[in-house]
Parts: sequence; C-alpha cells; structure tokens
Amino acid sequence: MWSFNVIFHLLTIISIVNGDCTYNGSDTCIIDRGVDTDFNGTMENNITCDSTYSSCIIICDDEMDGICSDSYLQCPKNDNCDECIINCNSRLSCQNAVILSYRCRYVEINIAEFSAGQHIKIHAPGNNGSLTINAMNNNSHFASSVIYSNSETNNIEIHCDENGNKCENNTIFAQEIHGNFHLYCTGDNVNCDHTKIHCPSSNDSLCDIECSMCSNSNIYSFNVDKLDWRCAQDEYSCVDSKLFCGMNESILSQHPLIYENESKQWLYENQADPCKKASNSIKMQSTSIIRQNGTIT
Repeated sequence: MWSFNVIFHLLTIISIVNGDCTYNGSDTCIIDRGVDTDFNGTMENNITCDSTYSSCIIICDDEMDGICSDSYLQCPKNDNCDECIINCNSRLSCQNAVILSYRCRYVEINIAEFSAGQHIKIHAPGNNGSLTINAMNNNSHFASSVIYSNSETNNIEIHCDENGNKCENNTIFAQEIHGNFHLYCTGDNVNCDHTKIHCPSSNDSLCDIECSMCSNSNIYSFNVDKLDWRCAQDEYSCVDSKLFCGMNESILSQHPLIYENESKQWLYENQADPCKKASNSIKMQSTSIIRQNGTIT
C-alpha cells in the first residue's frame, strides 16, 4: 500500500508532465516554482500554464534568488482563460522574465520583493483582456520593464501606491488599447521617475496618471483632451517631465512642465499647436491629500 506522501509525489510528477501544474483543481492550474525547483533541482526557462484550464496561478517564491528569472511565464493559451495571476514574491524572482498573457480576460502581476519585477517584458492580453500590476509593499521593485499592448487589450492599471514602492524607468506602450490606462504612483517615498507612457490613441480612452514622484518622465498622447495628469503640489514631483503631443519626441510637439511657486501649480511651458487642446495647468493636490484619500481628484 502506497503512503499518502508517495501518491501525492506521483500526482505531482504526472501534473508536471501534463503541463507545468504543481497542483490543479477543476478549473485552476497552480504552478509553485519553489516546490518544483526543490523536486527537479533546476529552474526551467519555460513556465507554462496548462492550456486546458481557464485559470492559472504562478507562484515564484523560494529562498533561492531568481526562482523565475530569465524565464518565459506563459498564461493559458486559449480563448476561455478567465484569469492568470503571477506572484513574484521573492528576491529577483521574475527578473528578466518575459510574460505572455495571450488571450486571458484578466492578468495580474504582483511584485513583492527587491528587484522581483526588474527588466521584465510584459505582453498585455488580447481578447478584451485587462492587465493589472501591483507593487505590494515597501520592498517592491518594479523597474526598467516594458509593457506592450495590442488592439484587443482593454485596460492597463499599474499600482505603485504603497509607501516606498520603486517603479522607475518603466516604458508602457498603451497606445493601442481600447480601454483606459491608469498609473497610481502615490504615497511616501514612492519613485516612478524616468517613466515613459504612450497613452491610448482611442478617442474613447482615458490616460489617467497620478504622481507623487514622476520626475524626468515623458508622456506621449494623441488625445491630450483625454489626458488626466496629476502631479503632487511640490516643486519636485514632476520636475524635468514633458508632454509630447504624438508618439515621437519632436521638438515642436514637446511641452515641458514648470512649477509655479506662487500659485503652487504645474503648468505646460508653452501652448503652441498641436497641443492647443491641452489644459494649461496640470491638476495637482498636496501629498497629504494623496495619502489621506488614496487617490487624487
């Protein structure tokens, strides 16, 4: 008679062979790379959710640094995928990874440790799917990464709104999405400096950006009347940042931000065409209001 542990170990082997599922239920494939690495002794470059499941959770959590680094993290490749959740929980866990969302309706990436979200290439979902990225705590480091979208992507949200989050040097290509883009960069000691955002080009899409610290950032927009950019009410939050009316860095289309000390407002430096639709002032709130309400209005 086999013991429970032996049976469980054999089931684990079978589930690894039939996909990368460490555990599975009726609808969900769970991949725990800490468990699989202990068993296999090596990390794999392809971490693939079984395509027969409508939901998948990838857990990158282990005492060894870089448990899912330099890997392809692949959501279920089918039109019936409801959600795909990737948890980058340990140090360097998802560094240099490529995340393929395919056609999942909802993809969530959670960054919880130092450099866990550094140098990632993220392909947002099609099939009217949405992407959410969460920097979970003050150890979170989502940086120097690139997000790609497509015409079937709905919404993209990035939450760097916990005290101490590091979300700098990211580039977001959201110009093709048909939903809305949101960046929440609020809280004490948050850093979203050197961010490049290509806003949605659709006339129906909002580009919503909230900044406690987004210095040296570039925002590109075809529809500046749909751009809602809010900087904290201090002279450093958006220093050396620019609005580009379009998707290139033509000197004729750029509008640097300047801080007016007397009125405590961020203003576009000039209002020449083709940015004449842009509001003359960047909306702002004090950092105390940001911390109190969680969002800026």
